[in-house]
Amino acid sequence: MECDVCGKKIPNDALVCENCGTTVESMLEQQEFEKQLKAHKKSNTPAMTVMQYLYMQIVMLIPIAGIVIAILWAFKDNVNQNRQNLARSTLISYAIVIIIFVVVSIILSGFIGEFVVNYFSLFK
Repeated sequence: MECDVCGKKIPNDALVCENCGTTVESMLEQQEFEKQLKAHKKSNTPAMTVMQYLYMQIVMLIPIAGIVIAILWAFKDNVNQNRQNLARSTLISYAIVIIIFVVVSIILSGFIGEFVVNYFSLFK
C-alpha cells in the first residue's frame, strides 16, 4: 500500500506511515469516502423537468392504467430515480386513501344499519 500523503510504500501491517506519520486508518477512511462519492456520482440521475412531472401525474390519473404504470415505475430498475420516488409516494398515498375509505365505510355502514333497524322498529 502507498501513503496518500507522501507516496511512500507502507507495509500492510503498519498503522502509520514511517515517513510522514499519517495513520493508515485515516487513509482507509479517505479511500472509502472517495469510493462512496464516486458511486454516488455514477448513480446520480438528472433532475426531471416540470413537464415530465406533469406528464407523470396526468398518466397516473388514468383509473386502472395509472396504478399499473405507477407500479412499473416504482419497482423497475432502469427508471429515473426521481420518477421512481414519485411513483412510490403516489402508491403510498393511494394505499392511505384506500385504508381511510375502508375504515370510514365500515363505521358509516354500522351507523346506517343501526338507523335502519331503529327506523323500521317504529312501525311495529
